[in-house]
Amino acid sequence: MKPTLFKPLFSTTLIASLLLSASPAFAASADVVAAAAPVQVDELTLDSAVEKALKSSVELELLKLDLSNTYYNSRLTLIDARAIREDSIYSLDDAESKYEDEAGARRDYLVANATWKAQEDALRLDVQKAYFEVQAAQEKVELQKKYIKVLDSTQKSSRDAKDTLDELESAYQEALAKLNGLLGETANKEWKLVRADLTSVSLRPLEEVQQKAFAKRPDMVTVAAEKTFAQAKVNYINNYASLSTFPGRIAQNDLRKAELLYTLAQKKAEQEVNASYEKVNEAKEAWEKMKSSHQSAEEQYREAYRSYLGGQKTLAELADEEEEWLKSTTKTIESAYAYNVAVAAFLQSTGY
Repeated sequence: MKPTLFKPLFSTTLIASLLLSASPAFAASADVVAAAAPVQVDELTLDSAVEKALKSSVELELLKLDLSNTYYNSRLTLIDARAIREDSIYSLDDAESKYEDEAGARRDYLVANATWKAQEDALRLDVQKAYFEVQAAQEKVELQKKYIKVLDSTQKSSRDAKDTLDELESAYQEALAKLNGLLGETANKEWKLVRADLTSVSLRPLEEVQQKAFAKRPDMVTVAAEKTFAQAKVNYINNYASLSTFPGRIAQNDLRKAELLYTLAQKKAEQEVNASYEKVNEAKEAWEKMKSSHQSAEEQYREAYRSYLGGQKTLAELADEEEEWLKSTTKTIESAYAYNVAVAAFLQSTGY
């Protein structure tokens, strides 16, 4: 939230000083003005930050190359397997060359794709968290600067407030360095952040969300591929030999293992989705309460401002009311940050 009532709070002395600095007699030279001209800062959105990080990640590029090779190897295997006609299969070895190789090629590609997707999802979440951290830190820095101006305009000591500003600026630089590290940029590169907000994301019913997670999460895709492969092996052994043979018993054991691993992965996914779903609801509730509290603080401040204009309150008393409003604003910023991060983690837990 951007404060809108700061200008009227400036004392006449402060306003006079601002006017004086703008007068022709005290105007800075053209060279000084040029030297003080702001450096061009690139704009950055949440989506562009994610895209930039994905493109600059060496680890992700390596996985993409592995995936590409797996894709081509799988295609070659499928071409060879499909060239084997079913009426030419006379032994278990012949069946293996066709059906197991074919199922294995599909399995290998799905697993490689899931491995790449898991890395991409993790990086996406890291960038989203870092972006929201920088955004919140930046908002708190700007808010503190305005608060210091208010203190200065009322001749109140701003030493503690300036110490707090130093701490907030340090936290901002740390958050910025973290984000830039993910983007492949220098640690101190500044950005013009476009405000991002995930608080408008609506939650689907929990059962629907769980089903989506079972289908899209990389870990679920992996265990599903392994189970499908194991089932294919059982099928061709049953058709061209017997499940009572040693190869048949081994295949059945492998299928049972794959089914158990799928069940375990499903339980893990369900637990993680449930936990992230609950955190989103908790963060939403806390954010809505904070918004309501902030609105009350804002109304009290407006009433104090009207009293100040009517002569019932001094400028110092008005500054005290504004201090409470600023504290409420800071808590609102922190609450929105927690809500945004909770939503981002929830989306990652469902497989995006």
